[in-house]
Amino acid sequence: VLDNPIVRLHEPHLPTRNVLEHLLERWGARPVSFIDAGNEALLMISLEHDDFDGERKGYWQNIIAQTPCPVIILANTTSFDLPHWDLPHGGDLLCKPFTRAQLVTMVRRLLQPTVLPAGQEPNPLELANKPAQGAPLTLLIVDDNTANRELLKAMLESSTLRIVLAASGREALEFARQHTADMVLMDIRMPDMNGIETTKALRRVNGSWARCPIIAVTAHVLNNERQQWLSEGLDDVLIKPINDVQLQQLMQRFLGITPAPGHQDITPTSTEADTPPATPEPLAEPMALPSALPAVDLTLGTRLAGGKTSLAKQQLVRLIDSLEEHERQMRKAFQADELNELLDWVHGLNGASRYCGAPELALLVETLETRLRTSGLRHVDTLLEELYAAMTRLAQYRDGLLE
Repeated sequence: VLDNPIVRLHEPHLPTRNVLEHLLERWGARPVSFIDAGNEALLMISLEHDDFDGERKGYWQNIIAQTPCPVIILANTTSFDLPHWDLPHGGDLLCKPFTRAQLVTMVRRLLQPTVLPAGQEPNPLELANKPAQGAPLTLLIVDDNTANRELLKAMLESSTLRIVLAASGREALEFARQHTADMVLMDIRMPDMNGIETTKALRRVNGSWARCPIIAVTAHVLNNERQQWLSEGLDDVLIKPINDVQLQQLMQRFLGITPAPGHQDITPTSTEADTPPATPEPLAEPMALPSALPAVDLTLGTRLAGGKTSLAKQQLVRLIDSLEEHERQMRKAFQADELNELLDWVHGLNGASRYCGAPELALLVETLETRLRTSGLRHVDTLLEELYAAMTRLAQYRDGLLE
């Protein structure tokens, strides 16, 4: 409970303002209107996309500069569309929609900084539950695709970031009952327990997990799906493949931590940087290409693999080795008119291809998933056959990738 601090509030949307005022009063704060400036301990402003550039951004940045207290910006956008804001007196940003737990945690942190009385020692139990200064952050990756999990771990693990892998929602829950994490990257379409169900279950484990940033990572999402996922407890949505820049933005946005310099650039290792990526020998193409995209692009694959050519080749081989089963299951589902089953296999292939240098396959499977989600099983016969042909072409590169 807060000690009656004044919170100056700008929220043009009346129903939202009523909710915010109600919450602040329940938490022990005293909300006042935006025009009542001068005695506030916290400024909370809700901004739309039009406020993010030009004269509108200049106006709000001037307001922030003149306000001698922390500022919370409630932004009606995603974290990746946010411009840089200077908060000279402290503060933070929160993207809509957000949870009450996120808001109360932020308000409490800004209005109740922990200060110990002179001579008082910190509680050893509290210290045991807090990460040590400089201790690695824990990032939990939940994905049923082994190749995706291992690649993300290889790309992201460092002295400042500890990676924990879970192959299913149930594995993630087992981990959560014994440990905490600083952030979760959550695949959505997983068998048995999908990412939405897993997120809801994690939120119920304890207060720490209720506040933990959980980011959806998916190969495909429609706009209405994105809004639904955010309303069901996810904090943001990323489209595969994610890269180091996006990870930095996530850590800065949700954790308020700037990654160590080693995270700022993805470059080839010293042994691989001096050698241009080898390209497999051209193979005879038994059928005409449906587009100008190549079956294999190792330059692209190396970039997606954090600059590691050998890892890029491993990812391609893993993908190729999964193609036969994917095709068999997709043909079976299509012949049985099982849309959801077909979507599961197409989505899985879409996710796997996002981290590989297989641009032709990636484009076709993305197109197919979009069509299935928007039009169902109608008019996908030709696209399926094009996809099967692209899978055959890609498979021909396997031996060359192993050399």
